[in-house]
Amino acid sequence: MEIYQNNIETLKKYRPDFLRLYEQTISKKEKYPCDEIKTQVAKDGSVILIVQRDGKNVRLNSPYRPKSEAEKWAEQFDCDNLNVNAILFGFGNGMFAQALLNRLKEDAKLFICEPNLQIFSQIMHCIDLTSIFADERVFLCFEDINPDDFYDLLSGYTHWTNLETQIYGYHTGYDKLFPEAYRDFLVSIQKADHLVQVNKDTQEYFAQKMVPNMLSNLKYIRESRLITDYIPNIPHDIPAIIVAAGPSLDKNIEELKRAKGKAFILAVDTAMRHLIKHDIMPDAMVTMDPAKPFQYMNDPVIQDIPLFCILEANHEILEFHQGIKIWIRGGSLIGKIFAKYHKDFGPYNPGGSVATAAFSVCVALQFKRVILVGQDLAYEGNITHAGGQVSGVRNEADGIKYIEGIDGKQVKSRHDWLIYLDWFEQSIKSVKDRMEVIDATEGGARIHGTRIMKLRDVINQYCGQKVNFGKILREQSPVFDEEEYQKVREDILSFVGELHEIIEKAENAAKYCDKSLKLLKRDPENPKMNRLQQEILQDMEEIGKYTIYDIVDIYMSKTADKYLAGVFVVSEDSHKDEINMYLSAKMIFQDLTKSANKLLPLFEKAVAEV
Repeated sequence: MEIYQNNIETLKKYRPDFLRLYEQTISKKEKYPCDEIKTQVAKDGSVILIVQRDGKNVRLNSPYRPKSEAEKWAEQFDCDNLNVNAILFGFGNGMFAQALLNRLKEDAKLFICEPNLQIFSQIMHCIDLTSIFADERVFLCFEDINPDDFYDLLSGYTHWTNLETQIYGYHTGYDKLFPEAYRDFLVSIQKADHLVQVNKDTQEYFAQKMVPNMLSNLKYIRESRLITDYIPNIPHDIPAIIVAAGPSLDKNIEELKRAKGKAFILAVDTAMRHLIKHDIMPDAMVTMDPAKPFQYMNDPVIQDIPLFCILEANHEILEFHQGIKIWIRGGSLIGKIFAKYHKDFGPYNPGGSVATAAFSVCVALQFKRVILVGQDLAYEGNITHAGGQVSGVRNEADGIKYIEGIDGKQVKSRHDWLIYLDWFEQSIKSVKDRMEVIDATEGGARIHGTRIMKLRDVINQYCGQKVNFGKILREQSPVFDEEEYQKVREDILSFVGELHEIIEKAENAAKYCDKSLKLLKRDPENPKMNRLQQEILQDMEEIGKYTIYDIVDIYMSKTADKYLAGVFVVSEDSHKDEINMYLSAKMIFQDLTKSANKLLPLFEKAVAEV
């Protein structure tokens, strides 16, 4: 009883949300895929587990020296690299997790997935798990408690720089006991890693457009709104209809006229031209893409429609638009500005498309029912968008795949749509307890987790109450009052000075790297090395603290990535690793200086416009 209480108290101190969910879940009668779980004392005195399933006993630990077994198991993984993500399928009695933690560095993360709560509940009573629960490097993702957190957490902590050093494995016996859950575990890792790589490629591809957009769009902060400010005023029981631009939109677009004033109609930028042709004005629009073609949003009739957007969005679109602008994501620069004045964006995961961003808007605004329209994620013949449009993507032919359609038949999709499809399904899972998602697309891919209905039936059943969403959106006050904005403006005016200081510190750091390289070649034990290293680290730390550093980093991302790729990997040749580190750092600081100088006139222009 004392062991159990200590475990509970540790969870209460370090993981109160997890404990709350655990106690809620364990109090219910649940059916687990195990007939019986037994504990046994091994020869070395450790408590081990034996799981019975389908009449067979599976021993999860050695009956002799389970601790040594766990340590030997952990030795297979390379834990010496920096910023390692370790991923373990199966908690068991905690020995494997602890053995891995003992080898991981302080900057590592350990994600533990446990597919069977019955096992965990039993060991809580007989094994001291307090050191694992108290370790801030550990993330617990357990079936029946928080299984959907795994993908989100892993995606959040995985960066392209630690993809190469990522390690994952399974607790002995778990792959046989829970084969389906193990397959899902591997698929989740694959999807998270793929998303990180796609985001890296996207940022590199758009970097030269994103930063000029961000600087040009700073002038809209004065009159813009914040998405979270709308939450108290939005009628959450009224449905939200997200209008995407898939080919099937042609089938039911006229039905949207009946929903006007009875649902929150939110349209993506690519759907606007098609809606205008049918005399449909949505309550709001969404745009995200730094390179979205201006012609999608250049009709004067939509200039006053409220626009959900981000700072990185195409500045031509934001400049043409005359209505209120509502920020939906903090990002790098605007997030820092708003955080200083305690303006909270709240959690927000925009995904990779304007349609996923629109869904996230509805989640953030806490709608209880969301209807998807035109969200095909598949071809109709060779058509990709409503109105018979055909739009291609890079490497399109290589990513073609046939998947389940909304009608059960096979439909043709492509690699970018498959990423968005997976994003929708994962996101719908995470909100299933507070939001119903109806797919009224009437074509395209099957989005699992949605309820399929005809749009006319959705409108007949759920759109009966009149609401003026346009009025609600427009009546919200700007995020900053006049006094606050003057302080924000002073902050923005300081950006040019910050950029000059970044240039100076980057030049100094590059010189210190050069001196370090020369010393390493002729006298690696020279005590001056420590002083030079401290100078470099100090410059790095100070550069990173500047408000504008993140956007300079984005601008130079393609070049910097080339030099960062191997920095986190540690080899057996420490001297070579050190030379590589200083050489890479020197090249990055030099490129930082070059990029900052290129951005200087853009910063000066942006500051003059606020």
